[in-house]
Amino acid sequence: MQVVSTVIEAQGGVREVGNRINIASETLSEILSGEEAPRVDIFANILSALGCKLAIQPTKDDDVSTDIKLTVEKGYQTIEDMQTQTQLTESDST
Repeated sequence: MQVVSTVIEAQGGVREVGNRINIASETLSEILSGEEAPRVDIFANILSALGCKLAIQPTKDDDVSTDIKLTVEKGYQTIEDMQTQTQLTESDST
């Protein structure tokens, strides 16, 4: 998080960036100095305030199973949600 802290300081400091994402400067300071990594959504908000975005991509297309691809493409939260919806759709068509 040291690099992120440096970028935050270069862009107006903790108070300014905290205001951009509607987080108290004390809370943002705690996040940046914490032992644990922040939640992904919080980290993505911080990056967004800095003009960056977080993208998670497989290293190779072959590394991702079909179920996971379909889950992401269809917007399901879990593979189980996808399977349940598929079963419901199949039973409706019979």
